[in-house]
Amino acid sequence: MSYNSEIYSTNTNAHNVPSYVDFKATLDPSSEHFDEKRYNEIMRPHLEGYGPTPLYPYIEDEANVQRLVRETLLARYDTARDSLKQRGIIVPQPLHEYMQSAFDMNFARQSQQAHANWSIGATQITGDYIKTYPDRLYRGLHGYSEPSELLTTQADLHIPAVELLNATTPYGEGLNEAQADMRMRAYQAITERGGRIATQDEAEDFRIRHLDSMQVDLVRAGKDDDTYHGENYLLASRRRLLGVVPMGTDSSPEDAYVMEKLWYVLDMSCESGFNQRVADKVRKVSAKDNPHWQKQILYAAKGTFYTNMVAALSRDDQRIIKPISFMVYSYNKRAQESYAHQAATTRTGELYALVDREDKIAQYVCQTLV
Repeated sequence: MSYNSEIYSTNTNAHNVPSYVDFKATLDPSSEHFDEKRYNEIMRPHLEGYGPTPLYPYIEDEANVQRLVRETLLARYDTARDSLKQRGIIVPQPLHEYMQSAFDMNFARQSQQAHANWSIGATQITGDYIKTYPDRLYRGLHGYSEPSELLTTQADLHIPAVELLNATTPYGEGLNEAQADMRMRAYQAITERGGRIATQDEAEDFRIRHLDSMQVDLVRAGKDDDTYHGENYLLASRRRLLGVVPMGTDSSPEDAYVMEKLWYVLDMSCESGFNQRVADKVRKVSAKDNPHWQKQILYAAKGTFYTNMVAALSRDDQRIIKPISFMVYSYNKRAQESYAHQAATTRTGELYALVDREDKIAQYVCQTLV
């Protein structure tokens, strides 16, 4: 192993992994045990720049890394809130707490999805593959890969979805710079893999065509499924097609869709300046026993809610739109359908055994590489 192997060389099994307290002390600049070289190698790529979630975020020390990254990014919400206050934008405490909760949920979901997708890909790995591509696997497992390399790994292992780049942007801090750089790197990766860049019309058509499932996801938050958190906030995501990359073979062609996704909180409070007539229409939509509530919200007030939301996004209105994170990912629909079919046609007991076997394969691969 040649890529940063010294970082994990002492952690060949779970018994050698340091406690979180000891681990954190070496990466905390305020600690007397701070190791600057180790910090630059392990933490800086996660906290600065726009890297992916590791393919397997629970590998040994990586679990500690992800825990510390989460704590550090969560604390940035306080500094970002102070920055907004200096610009005359006041974030009330209920909204601040909701933003932090939304970030926490999103961070956990990204790790869980990465693990689930990796466990599927792990079933395609052979000993020869590990010997041939050790560095590539190591970088992917620990979140060091470039987007083009991750696309190659996704194609090789038939992984349904892979996160290529991610930037956590509390209240939109540094979002514009992140978006521009991440899109450029995504376009470069698509080109390197022989794919094609989506035209503006294609991207917009895709967005509108997949309005309910692919363009905006809404999550109601509160004490139960029928209430909002203060009836003022919605967690939403906006997705857009960036390009298409070939993943299959001549005899079995497949495509992966490279997408961008912005997670944000929509503030409908009176203080945000959001149209309260429209907001009242949204608040009347019940999610309880209502499978169509997302569509009803999007088209609330005769479509005015959707129009107002898009307009706020377009003008980067920080009083209404509170960004959480921006990511670029690749999705192979055929790979996902293939695995879903396998799961649907497998009896429950056999499926549990299959998932357990995939997880053990992932663990074995991780331990082999370090």
